[in-house]
Amino acid sequence: MTMTMKRNSAGKIKIAVPARLDAILFEYSLKKMKDIELTIAPAREIPRLLHDRKVDCALVPSVMYFQGDYEIVPDAAISTFFEIGTEILVSSKPLAEMRSVAFSRMPDTSRVILEVALRELFPEIPYRFEIGTGNPFKDLESCDASVVTGEGAFGLPDDYHLYNVGEFWVRLTELPAVFYLWLVPAELPVPAKQRAYAHVMLAKKTGLAKIDKVVRLAQERVTLNRYRMIEYLTVELDYDLFIKQVKSLKILGEYMSSFKLIQEEKRRDLVFATQRSHVSVFEEVFGAGDVSIDDIVLDFDLDDE
Repeated sequence: MTMTMKRNSAGKIKIAVPARLDAILFEYSLKKMKDIELTIAPAREIPRLLHDRKVDCALVPSVMYFQGDYEIVPDAAISTFFEIGTEILVSSKPLAEMRSVAFSRMPDTSRVILEVALRELFPEIPYRFEIGTGNPFKDLESCDASVVTGEGAFGLPDDYHLYNVGEFWVRLTELPAVFYLWLVPAELPVPAKQRAYAHVMLAKKTGLAKIDKVVRLAQERVTLNRYRMIEYLTVELDYDLFIKQVKSLKILGEYMSSFKLIQEEKRRDLVFATQRSHVSVFEEVFGAGDVSIDDIVLDFDLDDE
């Protein structure tokens, strides 16, 4: 029997998620929720939407937190402790011979992680980092290496040297690489922050509970067999933002400051959008009463269009 949830009567919150394979677990559930205004757009467009306050909450590169006045939605992110198939350094030369790397112009966690890790792990090598054309393979005509992110990183040709970006960070810090965070503007009213948190957490829990349906949606976009897709979405990727991920973010901010990748006046401490437990926020936003969050995930019929 499906439970009917009493929805908060406040206005719809505006949420944006990138049209990327690594974000599809969140997208699957969010686009079925009727009480939010959802934007799904190319990854390069989402940071600008949040910066211009066109949306209330967005999944953006984690480095963006250190570059503006934002707060972090707790308990949800995209990170990895393993090699991840969609953040790849492509080089025409072996790592020891590589000297120049091209990056995109958009705020990009891979760019920062790679620059920091290469300089720290191989201080004897004078790496040069340049803004690329946006076409990573065209950039290889003028640079030794470039970064390929997203679905395009699957099925890269074997005649290049391929290195996993997240692996560099894990090697440097022994902590997970946190690529994406859910952020809200710091000035967003508290009730809206609570609603953002509740919907993001519901999307995360529902996506994990309905992973078979998420995998089928993902396979409509990228040609990967079911086993490889499940491995990517549930083993390579992690959707939590807990102690290790938070520690990793703090170290990232410290490195960004020391490498002059952010302005000195930008804070490096982490500020979260709420300190309340997700249990109490769920009860307030969804009017769930004594019903557990797991019951909400299992009973709330997100499949009704």
